Amino acid sequence: YQLYSRLFAEGIVIAIKRNSFFSKLKFDYITNIPLAADKKGARELDRVDAVCLHLTKLLNVPYMKNMLTLSRPISRRLYKFLGKTSTEFVNDYVRFLRWNKKCPLDFKNILVIDDVVTDGKTLTAFARKIHEKYPDAKLYAATCGIMAKKRNMKPLVIKRYKWQG
Repeated sequence: YQLYSRLFAEGIVIAIKRNSFFSKLKFDYITNIPLAADKKGARELDRVDAVCLHLTKLLNVPYMKNMLTLSRPISRRLYKFLGKTSTEFVNDYVRFLRWNKKCPLDFKNILVIDDVVTDGKTLTAFARKIHEKYPDAKLYAATCGIMAKKRNMKPLVIKRYKWQG
């Protein structure tokens, strides 16, 4: 996967440069959606971190690695299996996120990287946590689409997160 991480990062940079809005935007920081606590404990490769390490070099923007971390495992699959709602998942995800770094984020443009966007709930929770403390931070998300299968994504999410331009 390490070989692919640079290709995914370059793809994000190309998409940014081709978009009339994003090509003019100056990002202040890059950050990652945190690796789940259980995956971190199992020493699973943090694919998002690998992409962010390349992006920071390609865009010349500081990488705030693990600005937020998860204090305990949380799984959408388990929530769904238990009959819990998406709102419950988002609320718990926000509650389990912990600040790991002090960083002045107000009025900053932050590029948030995730490995895949299926329904946008993780990004929603992440953004909510940041805006609780820094309401004037501007967040922009990108995904590497790693292992994403269009048939697994909700049509509204595909439309919502598709590049416009």
